[in-house]
Amino acid sequence: MREMARRVASVPRKAFGATGWSLALVVFAAIAPLVAFAAFASWTVVQQKQSDAQAELVGLARAIRVAVDRELKGQFSSMQVAGTELRFNVADNQRFALHAKRILADKPEWASLALIDPVTKAIVFSEPALHIPGQQTISPQTVETAVQTREPAIAGVFPQGKVIPEPLILLMAPVMEQDQVRYVIGVALRPAVISAIFTEQKMVPTWTGAVLDRDMRIAGRSRAPEKLIGMSASPTLIEQVQQGYKGMFLSRTADGEVVSTAYERSATTGWTVAIGIPQHELDGPIQSSLLRFAGVALLLVSSSLAMAYVLGRRVIRSRNAYEAALQAITQEQEIMLNNDMVGIIKLADRKILWHNKWVTRNLGYSDAELDGQSVRMLYPDSESYADIGERAYVALDSRNTFRFQAQLRRKDGSVLWLDISGSLLGDNLRESLWILVDITQAKNNEQTLEAVAQHDELTQLPNRRMLQEGLQTAIATARRTGGQIAICYLDLDGFKAVNDQYGHTAGDQVLRVCAQRMTECVRASDLVTRVGGDEFVLLLCEYGTDPDYATVLERLLAAVRRPILIEDGHTVVVKASIGVSFYPQHGDQVDTLVALADEAMYEAKTRGKDCYVLCEEPR
Repeated sequence: MREMARRVASVPRKAFGATGWSLALVVFAAIAPLVAFAAFASWTVVQQKQSDAQAELVGLARAIRVAVDRELKGQFSSMQVAGTELRFNVADNQRFALHAKRILADKPEWASLALIDPVTKAIVFSEPALHIPGQQTISPQTVETAVQTREPAIAGVFPQGKVIPEPLILLMAPVMEQDQVRYVIGVALRPAVISAIFTEQKMVPTWTGAVLDRDMRIAGRSRAPEKLIGMSASPTLIEQVQQGYKGMFLSRTADGEVVSTAYERSATTGWTVAIGIPQHELDGPIQSSLLRFAGVALLLVSSSLAMAYVLGRRVIRSRNAYEAALQAITQEQEIMLNNDMVGIIKLADRKILWHNKWVTRNLGYSDAELDGQSVRMLYPDSESYADIGERAYVALDSRNTFRFQAQLRRKDGSVLWLDISGSLLGDNLRESLWILVDITQAKNNEQTLEAVAQHDELTQLPNRRMLQEGLQTAIATARRTGGQIAICYLDLDGFKAVNDQYGHTAGDQVLRVCAQRMTECVRASDLVTRVGGDEFVLLLCEYGTDPDYATVLERLLAAVRRPILIEDGHTVVVKASIGVSFYPQHGDQVDTLVALADEAMYEAKTRGKDCYVLCEEPR
């Protein structure tokens, strides 16, 4: 534009004439919006692509964190099964060693295992030469934690050294006998099983992923894990994790490379997954897209300027040449405004004055249906229309721009997610220009990841996290309405025998069938969750009398005990033991209510199983 202005100025004023100056003004007026739009649209596209890239990185960290939690949970389940088998041979070191050797052969990721007596502290190792008869133990604090909580615990990550020939992760799990912790089983897990998760998730080879324990020591790594297992994470990463359970930050390596890192800490294990990507890999596609977009814009602007210059010289001799130049510029502007990437709407008092073809193409309305109409027709409801209008025009009044994400309704009633940016046109609040970018796919991906994090992968039932949230919500509702809630802890009897005789595939089928039957026995307002293994917790909400929930419990017992036909043609039968606690009779704390129902469930097992037991009244 500067070159055109210089050439226009070089024409003698007398020769240029009034028509020439008028054309110059028209050309500048046509080109200026193109330049402004190209800059604004480029900025919008870059912002959206950066947001998408960051969301993908955070989503990968979350997916790997879920996979690590699942792997550790599976290891703990295997440990408790192994501990239950080994405790019968603990008095005979040789028989114990032979049995342990068979277990280790089936579990190559276990380097060794041991049973620890929580009272005498004596240890029986998988290798007889390592038995410790006296008052000694390994990781006593972790042993005590497993005994007190009756839950598995992680002692930590131990690097390779003079005593330990290979890096190991020490896991502890209680071995129950008559509702008491009889032993604690310890397993030395090889970190390779953790590092392999990165390969399973098909992470890009140039990215670096790490799994860190509670003490921020490396328990698994996608690149060169054998050199770094057991070492502490970088001070920058440690500082970031201490500030929040998930996030994203930039750092610089020792050789000066800028790295973008996303991390997420597990609420279950306290372990953290971190994914690092060289910043240039994130910026590269964005820069390429921006360069392509800028090249097109530059080509259009340059051709417009060149055409305007040539026609400007001719307009002195012909008015027709002037009109042809103006028409060409208008056509090019139309091409840019009616692009396939973003929608553009011009409003006056929240009524549509003008829109590009993207709007009609993606929203399904015709030009006649949109022109002059209020944008209320595009919002799903009056509340969102009023709320966004109030926030938008306050922001426009203070800083002339406003950006937000919202759902707009198509003509067919479906909705799409849009990232919307607006700017004022002029000095008052009447007219404004809005840029619309479709982010529906990104929102759908986000919702899919959230659903995976809240549901059990095998049965598709809500998981323990959803149980916590659902029970808190139910208690709040019951507190307002004066209702009561039955918390039912259900454990399948005979499930382990099915697994042992027919295999895990049959066991998985039994779990899915039982989950479906339980769901069919309760109302839509109730909640069925799987909290681990063959254990389920059901919330029966707003039951007014004892016969109400008693009828449901009998229906549950009958449904579970019905024979199940598995894939190989055999028929198996499992039964259920159910323990029940009540809100408000037994308190209003989520963990307490679930624990009391768990205790009542074990009482049902002692009474012969295939029954339910109500929790005793609080003392």
